[in-house]
Amino acid sequence: MSAAKRTAKELEDLQQELPPYLRDLTFEPNNVLQWHVLLLPERHPYRLKAFKLRITFPRDYPLMPPSVAFTTPIYHPAVEDSGQVCLPITINENWKPQCRIYQVLDAVNVLVNHPELGEPVQLALAEQLANDPEQFNRRAEEHTLENGVERPS
Repeated sequence: MSAAKRTAKELEDLQQELPPYLRDLTFEPNNVLQWHVLLLPERHPYRLKAFKLRITFPRDYPLMPPSVAFTTPIYHPAVEDSGQVCLPITINENWKPQCRIYQVLDAVNVLVNHPELGEPVQLALAEQLANDPEQFNRRAEEHTLENGVERPS
């Protein structure tokens, strides 16, 4: 099955049963390999707003993993300044063609709601979270309020 056919099928499946933490799942006109979705985190401080994500599928998907990036800035140790998300499931060595995009989106949701220090890409933020979680949460809240997208009702 080609990447376009597989992503179109996964898009259709997800749109029929979109998890409660996602909204507005769309794809680029004439390019089913680039999706956009709104993430609605469940835990403080990120639950104060919503965050836009871009999912990009390689032409050899599902043999190679998709990439996920925040297009809304987020203060998080596992998200690069560019918005790229560090997810173990999407690392080439860990990726399995049987994985589905809903599993990747579930992993993003868990990562945002439960920041971990295991594989940070923002070392200063990871250090702040480990050493002063109160200050980390305060800054993450300020950043979320300043940069996040209004949550749909």
